Amino acid sequence: MSAETEAGAPDGSRFWEEMPPVQRAECHDLRGLRARLRNLAADDHQARVDLRRLRATLRLVREGHRRLEERLEQVVWSQNVSLILHAALAVFCCLSFCLHLSAGYSGWRTFIR
Repeated sequence: MSAETEAGAPDGSRFWEEMPPVQRAECHDLRGLRARLRNLAADDHQARVDLRRLRATLRLVREGHRRLEERLEQVVWSQNVSLILHAALAVFCCLSFCLHLSAGYSGWRTFIR
């Protein structure tokens, strides 16, 4: 290498001149490929960052879904209890009305007139 620089070959320019054009094109393609690989590495880093963001968002969505599901279970339980209490109240009212009618309570007749 030092013999070439002493002979006056500046930075390998003779190397490119001696190389056939087809091989030169292949070398230039390889240089372009290197640049694309660097870009892919940068894109890969960006994809990893995007994947981390996606995982964090998914984690938040799952946590929100879990809390929403717990709240929904509480609401359904409350509705069931309310339904049972209202049904019991309706039965109690019907039974008390029937008992008043069967006991001969005449207060209804006087109330209507």
